[in-house]
Amino acid sequence: MQRQVAEAQATVLATGLENADINIVGGESVFFDRLVNSIALGKSVDGFVQNSETAKALAGPWLDGSASFPDDLSRILGSVSTADVQNLTVSALLIRLMQQGGDNTGRFKELIEKAVELGLSDTPLVALNGSARA
Repeated sequence: MQRQVAEAQATVLATGLENADINIVGGESVFFDRLVNSIALGKSVDGFVQNSETAKALAGPWLDGSASFPDDLSRILGSVSTADVQNLTVSALLIRLMQQGGDNTGRFKELIEKAVELGLSDTPLVALNGSARA
């Protein structure tokens, strides 16, 4: 069964690439390496989510469709100004969200603990998208 799925996916990918107008920068081998790395990353993320109880608990409502990530993100970010974001750290944002209460309070606490464990708690949010200036 997995082989049939893999063959079907390969056929879809081949058809899509056959009809695509792609400008390959760096040569075909670079393109192929990036494509394979992207697929591997996607499989890694899928495996992580499937095997992590924490990830399932945190992202479950978004993954099963009972909640909307864009709507939730818009609601959260709607209460934060541009200046706030520039000066906000990961832990400060999570603490603010936790203080609002609600069903996700415990999850935000878990995220704060994980951010501290990973050494990311004092990271400015702007650094997460690579726009922080040194």
